[in-house]
Amino acid sequence: PIPGGVQICPYEVIALFKKAGFEMDFFPIVTTRSFVKRLKIKLGINAYDFYDFDKYMAQMIKKIKEEQIKLIIINQVNLSGFAKLLKNKINNLKVIVLSHGNESGDYLHEVLDSKYNIFKVFKLGQLIYKEAAYFSNYVDLLVTISDIEKKIGQWLGALNCIYIPRTITEASLDRKPLPNSIGFVGTLNHPPNLLGVELLANELDKLNFCGSMRIVGSPKEIGF
Repeated sequence: PIPGGVQICPYEVIALFKKAGFEMDFFPIVTTRSFVKRLKIKLGINAYDFYDFDKYMAQMIKKIKEEQIKLIIINQVNLSGFAKLLKNKINNLKVIVLSHGNESGDYLHEVLDSKYNIFKVFKLGQLIYKEAAYFSNYVDLLVTISDIEKKIGQWLGALNCIYIPRTITEASLDRKPLPNSIGFVGTLNHPPNLLGVELLANELDKLNFCGSMRIVGSPKEIGF
C-alpha cells in the first residue's frame, strides 16, 4: 500500500544520505504503552509523549558503543527526547532531527480554529517549550521540508537548520489538464491542509473564478 506523506519523507532523505556515502542502520521503536501517556494523548494534553524513551536507552547505547556510531538521525521531532538522553550519556555524538512538520506549527492551526480552550493553549505552550529546549541544546542539525519551518526552527533556537525540498524521483504523469479546473489532493482533517484549501477557495471567490475546484481526500464529510 502507498504510505502517507509522513512516511514518504524520511525515505527521500535517507536516499540523500546514502548518495552522500553514509552507511545506514536502523533502530525501530513503537509508540508508548504507558497508561499515563496514553491517557494524556486521549485527553489531548500530550506534548511529545508518544514514546517511552528510557525503555530503549540501554539497547541503543550498547549498539552505539559497539559499532562506534558517531551520527544519529532521528525521524521526526516527536522523537527528540532521544537527543537529550543520548547527548547526556555519550560524548562527541552528533544528532540530526528530520522534521516533517514540527508539532507546534501544526497544532497552532487547531488552537486558532477552536474556541478558547485553556488545555489547548497549555499544550501549545508545552510543545513550543520542549521544541526550544531540544533544538537549542541537543540537536546539532534540524532538517526541514519547508522554508517556513526552517525559520520556525531558527526562532526556537536550532543551532543549525537546513531546508531540503522534497525529492521527486517518479516519472511524471501523462497530464491532461482540464481548462478552468483546480485540484487538491491531501488529508482534510489535518488543520493546516484544511486552512490552506479554505484560503485558496476564498481567494478564488474574490477573483470570480468560474471553473471548478476538485478536492480529493478524506474524511469525505469534510470534503463535501
